[in-house]
Amino acid sequence: MFVQVLFPFLTLLLMFLRKIKAVRTKTVRASYFKLNRAQAVDVPDDIVVVSNHYDNLFQMPVLFLVGATLVVTLNLVDTTMLIFAWLFVFTRILHSMIHLRTNHLQQRYYIFGSSCLVLLGMWMTVIGKIFSL
Repeated sequence: MFVQVLFPFLTLLLMFLRKIKAVRTKTVRASYFKLNRAQAVDVPDDIVVVSNHYDNLFQMPVLFLVGATLVVTLNLVDTTMLIFAWLFVFTRILHSMIHLRTNHLQQRYYIFGSSCLVLLGMWMTVIGKIFSL
């Protein structure tokens, strides 16, 4: 859980650094960031990608964090849950690396799909354990 919680902060730092660089190199006017509205040609792709990725970190990973909290709270931690948790975090790390470096769509698609399946498996296992208590 702690590794997954760090992701938004690391991505936020990367986004900040990219935005500062864009303003300093006059690629983007600082006023753009007041409302984050401009025509697509005004904003460099690397800023759009990191901003989208930051938003993405508050979607599926939230379901993971809620599920992991439930697992810990209900004392359901076992090898299966640890494998699901680390697989999810690993696939999200890969997704971040692909999204923020090459942004290769097909690779991103498969890794994202894998992380969703891992999360679904985790939640189905949690639900099964809860109903068997």
